[in-house]
Amino acid sequence: MLAQIKTAGTCIIFLALFVCFIVSGLLINGVQLCLWLTVRPLSRWLYRKINYYLLACLWNQVLLIIDWSGSAFSVYTDTETWTKLGKENALIILNHSNELDWLVAWVLGSQANVLGNSKLFIKKAVEWIPIIGWAWKFAEIGFLERNWEKDKSTMDLFVKNLIEYPDPVWLLFFPEGTRFTKDKHNVSMEFAAKKGLPHLNNLLIPRTRGFFAITQQLKQNFDAVYSCTLCFNTKLGAFPSLLNVFLGRPVFGEVFLERVPFQDIPSEINQSAEWLLNNFEKRDKLMDAYEKNGVFPTSLAEEDSKYFKGPIRCHYRPRSALPFLLFCLWTSFCLPLMFNSVKCLLGTGFSSLLAIVFIIGITASFIYKLIDITLISRGSSYGIEAPKKDN
Repeated sequence: MLAQIKTAGTCIIFLALFVCFIVSGLLINGVQLCLWLTVRPLSRWLYRKINYYLLACLWNQVLLIIDWSGSAFSVYTDTETWTKLGKENALIILNHSNELDWLVAWVLGSQANVLGNSKLFIKKAVEWIPIIGWAWKFAEIGFLERNWEKDKSTMDLFVKNLIEYPDPVWLLFFPEGTRFTKDKHNVSMEFAAKKGLPHLNNLLIPRTRGFFAITQQLKQNFDAVYSCTLCFNTKLGAFPSLLNVFLGRPVFGEVFLERVPFQDIPSEINQSAEWLLNNFEKRDKLMDAYEKNGVFPTSLAEEDSKYFKGPIRCHYRPRSALPFLLFCLWTSFCLPLMFNSVKCLLGTGFSSLLAIVFIIGITASFIYKLIDITLISRGSSYGIEAPKKDN
């Protein structure tokens, strides 16, 4: 009986979360469209300032599911680096290993107060998805077609826009180019063997051309590269999937963060490729050690890197109450409208009841689609075929 009550309560809260997200998301998209047409042509500076708060408002609602599930994420780095988070422009290099990596990056961005200016590259198919895709469109995100000849000009324009932003920006970049799967890993390691590249147990061989193109343009305006290695503690928490988080199952992740000054990133293409490959070889060893021991080898990392300015410690910044306050605000606006609409429909007969069922079905389908987009098994086929040219 108690289990049934808990399940029913979960469904009600879950439905309330998504109703509020859908209504508020569409309203925010509408405001963004108006600003895009009126303010942006006159002042991109003002447009980006206002859009920062709109995006923070929207993305904080997404992050509410982290609080809802009881999930937590901590960062292993030195104290000096920890204090700089959110105070400088940074390129975030992260392993693309599971469904939650982008969400973890958002949590860190929220903790550093740069969530509204957290940028990324994402596949072009997402561009026209209501709410999330539209918000990213108005946020001047880089949408890629997974074709270097087509994507190079998109990346160039995107990076030029980034350096004009008035506040600190984080650019999330996945050098692997696609999410890790066993099939992609097998093909990637076959390619590595042919090219004499290092064998990686937990990662795909990174795509070096995109990394070089981005870093060369960002070098004058960005302060640092944050080399982030993400691992999940599945002994304490659930398997890292968006579905588990939605169902209220806590996920515990840990990020090993090394801050590299941008001037230390090579300016020559072959040296840049070598730097990135070495970086991935190091993070692969970190992931091996974490899988074996359940912790990052912090003492060895301190000796191996010149960039840590002190002992590596576990840092954790509690989430603010803002997502919950926003949820309460939107709930007070959305739910009365929803209940009144349902009440009116129920009073008009059987056909209206069918309409309610249809609307609930559409909402459920939309929720499922959002989940399905993130599933590893549904990931793109990009990376299944080994590159025909050098990386």
